[in-house]
This record gives sequence, structure tokens and C-alpha cells, in this order.
Amino acid sequence: MFLLDDVLIFSASDLSQAAECEYALLRRLDAKLGRIEPAGADRTDPMLARTSELGDAHEQRQLDRYVELFGMVWCGSTDRAWTGRN
Repeated sequence: MFLLDDVLIFSASDLSQAAECEYALLRRLDAKLGRIEPAGADRTDPMLARTSELGDAHEQRQLDRYVELFGMVWCGSTDRAWTGRN
């Protein structure tokens, strides 16, 4: 999950976690917002951080490619258009 212009965006793994235990998801959200210290699996994991960086870079390349091909990309979950690195 992440914030995009004050809008909370959930990933598929966030929804899966919510289905297992909604309180764990809310605790994770509180940690991301800086209200509490991260606990357990939410603590910094260097391998997970690197994997996340690589995934973000891959997503950025794909978005850039789609913008190049189609001029813009519509993101249904945020109800916004993507026209480049904004």
C-alpha cells in the first residue's frame, strides 16, 4: 500500500492480508503513516527492499513504454491518467 496525492492505494497483497486479518492491515497502515513503530515482518528487510526497488523500476519502464506507445495510460484504481513521470 502507498499514498498517491493523499489517496491510499492498496495492492493485491494488501487485499489478501486484509482478508486474513483486517487488524494486521490497519496496524501496517499505522506504521506506514508513522503513527507506530513497524513490527515483525514490517521491519526493514534488505532483500525485500531490493526486490521492491527492482519491481518499481520495472513498473516504471512499462508505464514509460505504454505512454510512448499510446500517449497516456489510464489507471482505473486511482481514476487518473498517466502521461509521464509525474
